[in-house]
Amino acid sequence: MYFLGVDSGGTKTTALLVDAQTYNPVRTIILPAGNVAVIGKEAAQRLLSEILAALDLKDKLGHITWATFALAGTGRDEENKTAAKIIQSAGIENFSLMTDAEILNYAVFEDEPGILLTAGTGSICVFKDKENQYRQIGGWGYLLGDEGSGFDIGKRAIRAAVSDAELKKQPSKLTGALLSFYGLNSPLDLITLAYACENPQNKISSCAKLVCKLAEKGEPNAVKIIDSAVEALLLLGNRAIAESKSPAPYNVALAGSVLTEPSIVNTRFRDRAKRMGIPFQYMHQELHSAAAAVLYAVKMSGHPVSNILKNRLKQVTFQERD
Repeated sequence: MYFLGVDSGGTKTTALLVDAQTYNPVRTIILPAGNVAVIGKEAAQRLLSEILAALDLKDKLGHITWATFALAGTGRDEENKTAAKIIQSAGIENFSLMTDAEILNYAVFEDEPGILLTAGTGSICVFKDKENQYRQIGGWGYLLGDEGSGFDIGKRAIRAAVSDAELKKQPSKLTGALLSFYGLNSPLDLITLAYACENPQNKISSCAKLVCKLAEKGEPNAVKIIDSAVEALLLLGNRAIAESKSPAPYNVALAGSVLTEPSIVNTRFRDRAKRMGIPFQYMHQELHSAAAAVLYAVKMSGHPVSNILKNRLKQVTFQERD
């Protein structure tokens, strides 16, 4: 018998299979991204089939004691129903469905209160309310939200460069760096780049690290953009504090490529929170999200969650296969 944990985000999918008797890891896999809302039903079905095949579970679905599927693009009723039907149609009976942000919160805090603030390509804040239910603030995607994210930083940088060009201003260091980064000749070419690319989220967010490096060197436009991102992320955190009604100090975990250390966004976030008198207590992820999904599966099955299990799960690593 087995426990299965799957974490499928916007970048990649990881899965872990654990023996239900010994708690020994049986197999780990890494597959392409699986945002249900983005890739669609048929692609999600194919991805699940690939997961089960890679884990050698095709003919052993009855051996799954419990599975946890943490999937990007779920969380709303319609997407949850679609994902649940896909899992059930594959023959898996006992499972829990979560978002990838919820399992990341669980990986850090387990059943304790805590605020997860993530800023990568997008941004989202997840916490537990008084009823011990996961709540989400932000995470609406690049068209409606993603404040303080890599996409937000990149968009602000491109807008600044285009605005300066329209006003016939001398190109800033930020503008020059953006043109070099994208291989363009004119700031106005950035408009074409933004609208003509297949994946605007990734294309625009890809320059975020460049903006961060310029801000570290004191480039004024970049500094202004980073400070705006920090303020947006602090607003998400403050809303979570107000909604969670947890007592101070507030346990918080900072995640995502933009917000994790070392990062000027991370440093300025901490400094700004301290100046504002927000008593954050910073926590760090020790458990991979797919391993946390296994831990959640054990809990939901009614089996005991032991320190032996936790320690073994902390040692699990995921490596790309050729």
